[in-house]
Amino acid sequence: MKNKTKGSLVAAALVLVLAVCAAALLGQKGEQPVEQGNLLENGDFSAVTGGMPDHWNTGMWVTNAGASYLEAATAADGTTAALVENVAANDARFEQTVSVRENATYRLTARVMAEGCDPEQLGANVSFLGVYGTSEDVHDTDGAWKTLTLYAHTGKGQKEATVCVRLGGYGSEATGRAWFTDVQLHQVEEAPVGAFVLDLSTPAPQKETAQTEGGRGAVIPGLLAVAAAYLLAAAVIVRTLLGGGRMDEPRGYAKLAALLLAALLLRVALSACVAGYGVDMGCFGAWASRMAAAGPANFYEEGYFCDYPPAYMLVLGALGGLANLFGLSFGTMGGEMLLKTVPIFCDILLALAVFLATDRVVGRRPALGMAALMALNPAYIIAGACWGQIDSVLAVMLVALLLLARQGRWQAAIPLFALAVLAKPQAGLLVPLGLAALARDLVKDRAARRPIALGLLGGVIVTAVIVLPFSINQASPLWIVDKYVETLSSYAYATLSTGNLMFLLGGNWTPNAQAVLGPITYGQLGMALMALSFAFGIAVYLRGRGRKRLFLASAATMQLVFVLGSKMH
Repeated sequence: MKNKTKGSLVAAALVLVLAVCAAALLGQKGEQPVEQGNLLENGDFSAVTGGMPDHWNTGMWVTNAGASYLEAATAADGTTAALVENVAANDARFEQTVSVRENATYRLTARVMAEGCDPEQLGANVSFLGVYGTSEDVHDTDGAWKTLTLYAHTGKGQKEATVCVRLGGYGSEATGRAWFTDVQLHQVEEAPVGAFVLDLSTPAPQKETAQTEGGRGAVIPGLLAVAAAYLLAAAVIVRTLLGGGRMDEPRGYAKLAALLLAALLLRVALSACVAGYGVDMGCFGAWASRMAAAGPANFYEEGYFCDYPPAYMLVLGALGGLANLFGLSFGTMGGEMLLKTVPIFCDILLALAVFLATDRVVGRRPALGMAALMALNPAYIIAGACWGQIDSVLAVMLVALLLLARQGRWQAAIPLFALAVLAKPQAGLLVPLGLAALARDLVKDRAARRPIALGLLGGVIVTAVIVLPFSINQASPLWIVDKYVETLSSYAYATLSTGNLMFLLGGNWTPNAQAVLGPITYGQLGMALMALSFAFGIAVYLRGRGRKRLFLASAATMQLVFVLGSKMH
């Protein structure tokens, strides 16, 4: 009778969760009549007061005096226009807020003339403030006017949108000059077939504010409280699960299922209540929408900001397709829940992997205890279910490839490692240790040569399968290498709000090139300490017998690089 009651409660809980998710995902689209005429005022910038166009405001990322100049101007051909000139790299713009209708499609157009804009950054474009995505951008039009067009769709309940004519964009500050005129915003029935449509309910990433001081105030006590609560829970788990006699298999698997279900329900509930980290949720939502609309071949366009390699973009593309299928906007909590499903699923996989990897080694009860510690770890819960980070996605792949490598199954481990690097560049931190492990096997175990050769071939195949769909419209066959170099060079700071050595040395949001110990810069110190971290990890591995210390050596490498290296964020 008890089992039936428990089964009914579990079934009821699952039905409730599914009902909540369905309610969040499904939305009704309301149809409204098309509004006629240009919604923008003074779109030709002919009305001017005090050198500035009427009805338009200005905005910029870098606000230092002399960084940018924005004013009404008259072009050489007599056209009245708005001029945006970035002397220093900046995202500067004229903007105007207008009333819009919900669930409606709009066409934004403008004539643009650009001169000397940085070709490596986003050029002159039209866009919407607070939304991630722009029209085609131009860098130098040779004195001619070019018309830019951007289609956009408003979200449910949306009443306003802010139009921008700008030089630069999020994550892509540019230099140069651009003139804008004849800016028009019209409501249309629908966008042309094949046109990219920007989702106006998907928020742009919130740019992080450079901070020189952090980790003070209420944050540290809060983190200590969470850590204390987790240690208390760990003690309870140790007392109840690790003690006692032998546990039979059916009972052990039932407890594992209950544990994983509880961990899943907790994460789903939190994902529906806690908003994700704005910087990354805005990126993930915009990238998902772009992948679903434009596909991989047109995703990495010149000037478009995306600091992730292509593997996870395929996952986001699938999520973008689901969002379109259910009429879901990534700017809503339901959209965030959809983005969080992947890290939540990987959290559960990690707990299951811990159980399966330790069950036959330490016994059923200790294995359950370790799985519980993983499933209830507040760091994973907060990072994935609350903030929407994908650290557990990388963790699942690294754990799987280390399990395979420890067994000498290089034919599967190496391709999986290639996939991990193509998902998040941080996986590359294990390259030195991996090369040492491969070299040791090649020297000491002739039987390992065939699996290693097959693994290397598999790694090439995996890389080709992931990268080639994104390469169709790329100018250079080495574009993927340039993408990694660009991503690594974009964090040119000693540390970004990370509690490590560089933070303690006063390097939070401090340029890597700044001296910290005499003539030694943060970057030089960080590189030296990272090299020592790699060497220590290799030494830990080589002092062990066979491949048994792969996990320990990998953990030591990752932790030391994080604690001692620069550019951590």
